[in-house]
Amino acid sequence: ATTIADPGRLPRVAVDATRGEAVVSVLEGAYGTVAVVGRGEELRIKLDNWYTVGGPGSIANDRRQADLPLWIAGAARSVFFLGIGSGITAGAAVAHPVERIVVAELIPEVVSAARRHFTSHTDGLFEDPRVDVVHADGRNGLLAPDVEFVVVVADLFTLWQVGTVSLYTIELYHTVRARLRPGGVFAQWLPLYQLSRREFSIIARTMLAVFPEVTLWRGEFLPQAPIVALVGRSNRAPLDVVAMLNALRQLPRMREVPEDVGLAMMMLFYVGNLGEVPRLVDDVPLNTDDLPVIEYEAPRTQRAVASGTAQWFIGAEFLEFVDRLAAALPPEMDPVLAVGDERIPRFVRAGADLGRAVALAEAGELAAARAAFDAFSDGVPLPLYRMFRRHFEQRWPRLFEPGPS
Repeated sequence: ATTIADPGRLPRVAVDATRGEAVVSVLEGAYGTVAVVGRGEELRIKLDNWYTVGGPGSIANDRRQADLPLWIAGAARSVFFLGIGSGITAGAAVAHPVERIVVAELIPEVVSAARRHFTSHTDGLFEDPRVDVVHADGRNGLLAPDVEFVVVVADLFTLWQVGTVSLYTIELYHTVRARLRPGGVFAQWLPLYQLSRREFSIIARTMLAVFPEVTLWRGEFLPQAPIVALVGRSNRAPLDVVAMLNALRQLPRMREVPEDVGLAMMMLFYVGNLGEVPRLVDDVPLNTDDLPVIEYEAPRTQRAVASGTAQWFIGAEFLEFVDRLAAALPPEMDPVLAVGDERIPRFVRAGADLGRAVALAEAGELAAARAAFDAFSDGVPLPLYRMFRRHFEQRWPRLFEPGPS
């Protein structure tokens, strides 16, 4: 039967023709099948028909995964990326005045796909002389002797893929901290739409066992696929918002941004300081090389969510966590925000209001969403209000209709 069926003739890449998907290219290697799949004008990279590694569908959000940690660090001169995906995130670093960019990617075919199909979105990543793209496991890349970086960025990874757990262990975090220069920043990006609250807490507690300060930042305000960053710093200190604003203005597209708009653009994404409230995540085990609990729990969670007996850490559950964090440590009392600028806590609260408005609008609770958005509008400069209002009107047109929602 196997001979007659000839499995070699079966398609190597699964596409959804009803959604206009088509295979653009296929690369096969020791680590699996890497395919570039097109949907209209949008391209994405798939690894073994399972996970979309990256694509230009949300360029601004992908770039922010590099921009945000580089802003937090201030005048960063070097940055290390664990993983390349489509190259859009690492490429965003090219626009910053850094002297060295190292990108470590385990799967060479992913690098080839990014180089071949996404160069128009990677801002010169593969041509810039400051960039070194290496085929290597990120952990091993950081073990090289006499290597230090100001910023280390861990890309989004699928928790239930075999081997991925090694990128969330206490051993990796010790390696990262040892390779950070004084005042350096480590950003661990997490897909809330692919992990439970327990798995989030395990990763956060594991980072807190290594970094004395771990803060939580949003990556964007998308309701269906939200991401966050756990940002670790080796020293407890207030944010240097002056250096952050200067770093923001180093980007050509941000040079003329007014001060209050620039500060608000960054601080809207700040959620809270887990380093000051570790009890919110202290009832879970650590994730280690010897006891990789996420290796076993994440696949079970993925199947439990599919069966409707569990849920991802999004929507109302994430909002409840954010509220608990803010109640335990209001922005006005957060030592990370003790910078002598009363606008900063206001911008942080506005970010919380915006996150609430998005979640409520997506849940169909338009009256409550409108109230949350009104609170957001009171806390931000007018240009930002107008920008987000345009987005809300496009996604939820009934939200601003006159009369009861």
